[in-house]
This record gives sequence, C-alpha cells and structure tokens, in this order.
Amino acid sequence: MIAAALRRVRSSERANGFTLVELLVASFLFLLLSSMVFTAVLSAARTTQNSREFNDLNEEARLLLNRMSRELREASAITAVDNPGHAVNASGTALYPAYYASDVDGDTEVTFNVDFNGNDTIEASAADPETLTYRYDSANRRVLLLAAGQTLPVLAAEVESFSFRYTSRVHESDGSVDAAKDGVVNWEELDADGTYADGNQNHVLDGQELSKIDSITIELTVLKGSRSQTYRTQVDLRNRPY
Repeated sequence: MIAAALRRVRSSERANGFTLVELLVASFLFLLLSSMVFTAVLSAARTTQNSREFNDLNEEARLLLNRMSRELREASAITAVDNPGHAVNASGTALYPAYYASDVDGDTEVTFNVDFNGNDTIEASAADPETLTYRYDSANRRVLLLAAGQTLPVLAAEVESFSFRYTSRVHESDGSVDAAKDGVVNWEELDADGTYADGNQNHVLDGQELSKIDSITIELTVLKGSRSQTYRTQVDLRNRPY
C-alpha cells in the first residue's frame, strides 16, 4: 500500500509540472521560431528599402532624360561634342572599325545653345544660361550639367553607362564610309562625306558636320547593387538651321 501511494504521488507531480528537458526543448523551439520570424521581417524590410532606392534612382534617371530631351529639342545649335563614340551593330561590333573617335576615355559630353527667352541672342552667363553642356563623368559614374561657369551633378554615383548617338537626315552621306547603305546616317558618314556633308575626314565630329546633326539618341544605364535599368530616347532637334 505504501508503494502504491508513492506511485500516485509521483504520477501527480509529473502531471502538474514540466521536466528540465521539456523546458529546454520548448526554449529552443521558441528561439528558433523567433529567429525565423526576425530574419523574415528583416529581409522584407531590406527588400522594401532596396526597391524604394532603386525606384527613386529610376525616377531621377527619367527626370534627367525628360529634361535633356526638352532642352535638346529646342537647341538652335550644337557647338561641340566630346567622345561621340562610333556606330555599332546589334551585337556591339563596330560598323566602321577603322573609323572611330580619337577620345576613348569613357567620358562623353555635348554642348549646345538654346534661346530660352526668344531674343535671338545666346546668353551664356545669364540667370537662365542658354549655353549648356551635359557631361558623363565615367570615373565617378555621374552626369554633370555645366552652365554659366558652374558644374552641377544632376545624377550622381549610380550611372553605369551613358552615351549619345548622333545621326542626320543628309541621306546622300549614307554609305560614305563602307558603301553599305542602311538608311541611317551616322556622324562617321558625315565626316567621311566631303561633298554633301562637307566632312573634313578627321575622325572627329566637328565643324560643318555638327550643323548637319538633327537627331540624338541618348542611352543611360543606372545600377543599384546587382540590379540595372537601361533607358533610351531619341530626340529630334526642331530648330536646326536646315
């Protein structure tokens, strides 16, 4: 009878409490679940932050392209370009391998005049400057605006690539480099054509060739971490002198 009583007491004690092993297992499971929930919440927050930053960067890129397109569309003259690049095919191979820009450091820029106030005078140092230069600073991965002696970053630190492509409606110059007519007159063809485009064959986009450029394609790639987005727009210059 004493043994039976002891068994009843021990059985009652087990029913009313937890063993040390059970407490340790429960604690481990709680910590594991807490860690999983915390990791998921942290990952979601990081993804949301990255998406927000990437969307902000894309919005800045779109604003830049819209601004440049508007200004170039109203340009009365393109006065200078630097490192205009060269024509390539769909796979990136140079169409004119022996005909390329002399400046290949990766930086590129275009300078143009816009008569914003319509007084037929280009005022480079006015409160609203009418001589503008957009420059891609490849070393620092940013796009700069140069006007009235000031240099302003308009898109900074995340610009993976930036390029201009210059074309013309002077159809007679088509094929002047390699005799292959494709319906698109690139600046190299203007430079090679001394008859219709008055090109000077110096492998540089300058002089009379600049006055024949009436369309510019802008291509911009922004990078955030491992994610990139490329934008491309074509601008037809409406105020060209021909």
